[in-house]
Amino acid sequence: MYYFRHPDDRADWVAVHDDLAKNKSRTQIIQDLRKDLSQIEVWFSDLDGSDVDSQAEVIAFNRFFSRFCKNRSYRNWVFHSAKRCFIKKELPRSEIWQEYVDIFLRDRNELLFLHKHYTPEKILRSLFSGVREFYTDIIPQAQKYYITRNIYLIAKLFAEELGFPDHVSKIFAEEHHKGQRVQDFIEQHTFTKYGCSGDSKDDEEMHDILKFYEDKGKIEFSLTLFLASNQYLPHPKFDINCSVNRMGLVELLTERNSDKDGSV
Repeated sequence: MYYFRHPDDRADWVAVHDDLAKNKSRTQIIQDLRKDLSQIEVWFSDLDGSDVDSQAEVIAFNRFFSRFCKNRSYRNWVFHSAKRCFIKKELPRSEIWQEYVDIFLRDRNELLFLHKHYTPEKILRSLFSGVREFYTDIIPQAQKYYITRNIYLIAKLFAEELGFPDHVSKIFAEEHHKGQRVQDFIEQHTFTKYGCSGDSKDDEEMHDILKFYEDKGKIEFSLTLFLASNQYLPHPKFDINCSVNRMGLVELLTERNSDKDGSV
């Protein structure tokens, strides 16, 4: 892994895979990244944990005390989930969230509450640093698609505020098989330059599918970005790694002077 900004020194650290840095100067690596990112046609983005703190958790535990006291179904969900997750260790968090969606978020009144709760100001304040700049300054030309386990309404509201073009048709919500979704998309379209970003095992599926089709020659190239919540755990597969604070990456790709050496 080649580090432009090391996690020991910067919270907004940035690194690239050795394959992208081999036999290149720091300046050349940055120039190549800029060129490739500027040509991306389609970018698949995770939402929770990547662009913003997990909104699934925010939604599930919003108004916790009042709901816990007044809503028997909510109490049952909390106890049942806690028992299965923490005691029996049966359920991953994604399944707990899906149960919450099925029990509570098919209700029109709850969806109306969320729509009012997520104001434009609240959404913009909740974004991780550098997220908006990444989309508007680094990959403005790309068609951007949210692929998320969260519900359609939440992804739609974030897509609107981030200026995703034609956002209504560019959301894959409650998606638990991201790799399959990306595969289906590639097979159904003629785009040849792809990218993706995420922070989890599910998002690794997107990376794997893109690289598979790149190796087959079905697409021309792909760039994958892993957003690490733990600064000492960059993902060894992804092309680019950075902290969830994406401003370090944005600054690197927009800086004028790129002649300072990085480190391995």
